[in-house]
Amino acid sequence: MAKTQIGPFSACLCNAAQGTTIVRVNLNNRLFYFMKSSVLIFIIMCAALAMSQFMRAALSVVAPDIMADTGLALDQYGTLAGAFFFGIAAAQIPTGILLDRFGARVTVALMQLLAAAGTIAFVLFDGFWAMFAARFITGMGFASALMGGLVLAARWVPKDRFAQVAGTLIAASQAIGLLLAATPMAALSAVEGWRAAFLLAALVTVLTSMAVWSMVRDAPPDHPWHQRKPDSARDIFQGFLQVLGIKGMGYVMLMAMSGYPIMITLVGVWGGPYLHDVHGLDGLARGNVLSLLVIGGVVGLLAYGPLDRLLDTRKYVVIGGGLLSSGILAILALLEQPPLMVVMGLFALYGLSGAYYITNIALGRALYPEHLIGRGVTTVNLGTFTGVAVVQLITGALMGFFGSDAEVGAGIGSGAGSAPEIAYRCLFGFLSAYSFTIVMVYTRMVDVKPSGERGPQPAPPEKP
Repeated sequence: MAKTQIGPFSACLCNAAQGTTIVRVNLNNRLFYFMKSSVLIFIIMCAALAMSQFMRAALSVVAPDIMADTGLALDQYGTLAGAFFFGIAAAQIPTGILLDRFGARVTVALMQLLAAAGTIAFVLFDGFWAMFAARFITGMGFASALMGGLVLAARWVPKDRFAQVAGTLIAASQAIGLLLAATPMAALSAVEGWRAAFLLAALVTVLTSMAVWSMVRDAPPDHPWHQRKPDSARDIFQGFLQVLGIKGMGYVMLMAMSGYPIMITLVGVWGGPYLHDVHGLDGLARGNVLSLLVIGGVVGLLAYGPLDRLLDTRKYVVIGGGLLSSGILAILALLEQPPLMVVMGLFALYGLSGAYYITNIALGRALYPEHLIGRGVTTVNLGTFTGVAVVQLITGALMGFFGSDAEVGAGIGSGAGSAPEIAYRCLFGFLSAYSFTIVMVYTRMVDVKPSGERGPQPAPPEKP
């Protein structure tokens, strides 16, 4: 009996004609099992990641309500928003170890419960430091949502399709999570209050944890992951050193500090206050405008997903997206009192162009070996969320420079602007310069073309 490859799957071919029907049945069983399992896993991980996306952006729409209720100043609010991402960044290395040691199923399910606990604490406690600690814990809990999804994608799909599948996963989760954090969050907060909205989010997070635990599978049954040997403490340390020592990984991590961090800073931190202070929009209207940025991001992820294969380059897709994004931010910085329609268009366009970060993730995936998938994706993501925390801290300090506590309190309570337009123009200018500088450094990155990764892939097993 000889073996051959059929597409990404292998099927056993019999020499005699009598075996033809058996081969076809076996192959169909394999395909059915693979498709059913992978689609179910995709849906569940999309739901888990959607809650993480929701929690990242939910503060922006209700920022005036939270600041009015708790008495937080602008710089404190910026730091509080950054606490979530500090938590994600701090948990990256432990998460990578857990993913490689125990798998995505166990890791994501348990850490989703930690995220729910942090969200409940954020609702129950007042005071800056208590709320900071709660958001930090929430971020730690959600650290595995994206990484778990990327690890599963790396084990269930071929390398050259990774960007497309990962982009679709993130796009779908953003479409759900970030859109729920916009208009629906604003509407629920207006009726029941921001605390009730976050409590509901905590309940949904618990439900996603249960779904991951009961239905997610870490890899196809014949995948090498199932024959792995648990790493010793020395192996774990050497694994991280190996990932960090890979040529080009430094450039990938540096670029990871630009694309997504800027986008989530606009959606989740300063987009809402900007629309409130400069354009006088209420919560519902702010949510509607921010939804355009989210929709642009979703479309961008779907577009960038296959773009690396179509153009057969990852490096220059990233550079092109980075330059376009920097230009849009520069326009926002230069325009004085732009019409709301212009702002809406630029927000949507930035969401579209700024999704280049998914191609950078795919380029990182192409650099590290199979047995270091967990530590590889979390190392890249460490750059992402370190960038988020850094960008939000700097922008928080920048905005705090332009407004006093008294002005903030008066602004939020009365509807007057808590920060002048020039503050936001300086913010956009900083983000543009920050992005452009990183793109220029990234031009030294070595390209890894998808065309060099195509070929036969391991077969999924027959249905047990």
